[in-house]
Amino acid sequence: MFALASPSSQHARAPYAALNAAFAAGAVIPVGNTPEGITLTPDGARAYVANRGSNTVSVIDTATNTVIDTIATGAGPTDVAISPDGTRAYVAVFDDGLVSVFDLASNTLVTDIPVGAGATMAAVTPDGTRVYVTRQTTDSVSVIDTATNTVTGTVTVGTGPTGVIVTPDGTRAYVASFSGSVSAIDTATDTVVATILAGDVPILLAVSSDGARVYVTNAGSSTVSVIDTATNTTTDNIGVSAQPRFPALSPDGAHLYVPNSGPDTVSVIDTATRTVVENISVDRNGATRGDTCHIDVVDRWGNLVSATPSGGWLQSNPVVPALGFPLGTRLQMAWLEEGLPNSLTPGRRPRTTLTPSLALRDGVPVMAFGTPGGDQQDQWQVHFFLAVALRGAVRGGLDLQGAVDAPNWHNDSFPGSFFPRGMRPGSVTVESRIGDGVIDELRRRGHHVTVGDAWSEGRLCAVARDPETGVLSAAANPRGMQGYAVGR
Repeated sequence: MFALASPSSQHARAPYAALNAAFAAGAVIPVGNTPEGITLTPDGARAYVANRGSNTVSVIDTATNTVIDTIATGAGPTDVAISPDGTRAYVAVFDDGLVSVFDLASNTLVTDIPVGAGATMAAVTPDGTRVYVTRQTTDSVSVIDTATNTVTGTVTVGTGPTGVIVTPDGTRAYVASFSGSVSAIDTATDTVVATILAGDVPILLAVSSDGARVYVTNAGSSTVSVIDTATNTTTDNIGVSAQPRFPALSPDGAHLYVPNSGPDTVSVIDTATRTVVENISVDRNGATRGDTCHIDVVDRWGNLVSATPSGGWLQSNPVVPALGFPLGTRLQMAWLEEGLPNSLTPGRRPRTTLTPSLALRDGVPVMAFGTPGGDQQDQWQVHFFLAVALRGAVRGGLDLQGAVDAPNWHNDSFPGSFFPRGMRPGSVTVESRIGDGVIDELRRRGHHVTVGDAWSEGRLCAVARDPETGVLSAAANPRGMQGYAVGR
């Protein structure tokens, strides 16, 4: 008997924006390590890609879809913004806390502007006079004067700011923050004039050509929020696939394209009806990126297996010949900063979220269980285990399915294990089935509650064997309609 959950929709990994753009063009362009931000020049002749892992910016000729230059940067470039006249590129350098300015005629460094820790994303005003740079670790936005290449102001915004965009008329800058809000900044005074509630973990934005609407991708709730810029209110939340990232509008504004890093698709949204009209696979050669899954197996003799394969995709990682499985990539969760509990140090076993679990009763294994889900794994599994352990035997054995189906929740108060390691202190995301009374009480106690869909929290599955009767049981998650429980 076995149970299977696949795949995870919870990874908070930064998107491969350069590859997604290449897929849309029908080509795969090798760039640097861990590409994150991509921007086209105003004439569309070149694309600049920030490669965080290799500390470079790749320059792509869009006519031939080839890399024609590679520019060295400081540690951790995450985004590129290009001036309206196409003469300058402004590169946010996260680890070094810089904005590097490059001359695009020669692709050479002009200057480095110190902005402070955690420079994440950048946006240039339409007149090219200022650059707005989010600083994720300080909950602020730095304002750069492009004439002097100096920081002239700092604006405090929500917790964990990531994406930033400036309206076509240059009067407003909108900043998405992990805290669940979007800050509207008056660019004349560089002050926040409105704080707008979006979905769970808003990260990136797009603005319509007339400036009337801002679209915000929410990685936590897998939605796109639509903001009316006249009233600075959210007027709609559009459900998309898992982990939406960089949104992009078609030239006529009729469609919004949203890459989803969970299932590797692009959701196409009709902006008039605000509905998803198509989901496009981003890879045309039939390959898929894969994601976390979980499988549990039990046999009549009480042998139990619990496994959570993740981070070693067969199409990209070398297989160890003598062992038959690929190398993993889970060390991405370790910190390179020294002195932390999870710093990457020889001889230390780093903390990971891959936690396939076995439960024993009086020393005898009785249950195997687990789930995909990144930082939600251990939270969901504790909820499931307590529901089983504290519940009496029903239907001839452990009520596994009832524990899997029970309304679930998670919080994001702890720094995320995956880049960009966001956190939302005091937050809790619950399924709507948990009930209005519980939700109201949580809010009364000071929790910042996000109410998700009725069946949105958890990807759990489990198998069990009652050692007294030998009865086998299994349960699979109905959420996502990808789990199975099978016996023979």
